[in-house]
Amino acid sequence: MAKAEGTLQAAQKLLGQLSGENERWSGQVDTLQREMALVPIKSLLSSAYITYLGGENESSRELNLTQWCSALRVDQFSIRTFLATEAQLLTFKKEGLPADRLSMENAIIILNSVRTPLIIDPATSATEWLKKSLKQSKESLEILNHQDKKFNTTLELSIRFGKVLVIQEVDGIESLLFPVLRKDLNQQGPRQVVQIGDKAVDYNPAF
Repeated sequence: MAKAEGTLQAAQKLLGQLSGENERWSGQVDTLQREMALVPIKSLLSSAYITYLGGENESSRELNLTQWCSALRVDQFSIRTFLATEAQLLTFKKEGLPADRLSMENAIIILNSVRTPLIIDPATSATEWLKKSLKQSKESLEILNHQDKKFNTTLELSIRFGKVLVIQEVDGIESLLFPVLRKDLNQQGPRQVVQIGDKAVDYNPAF
């Protein structure tokens, strides 16, 4: 009887402690449900942010985002917390990216953009971070300068074999790159090809 009563008391004590946890868990469930309801709207904000604000300065981004949030009735939104985790942001910093808000947002935009990003980077900090990040993620990576003699060949091979291509020291966009940047793809049977100069190059979707 004494042993049974001890067990019963321990069980009652545990239930009493878990009642507080139950309230906390219920609160977390409510918070998660509210967050889930906002996912489509925040996805829309993220898409707009990446598409339209990548080339804007910090104040312009903040102004536009405030107007969008007001129109969509969203109290607050941060692309850093929505599209990246704390661990990812710490990894960016470890890889050499400056820890300021603008640099972190730019990194998220670069990694999530469907379009080919053009990075204006006089200090080369973003470029060095990007190369290190791509190498550590084990991407098949090619790096070349705009004036490289093997530019055309490297471009063709990168497209054909689905590599990630980083072109450095770009003074302007060569007309050769227009079909690639626009993704002007032609269907030839089961293959997709893109015109590079006078060559039709097989297009690998992983490019």
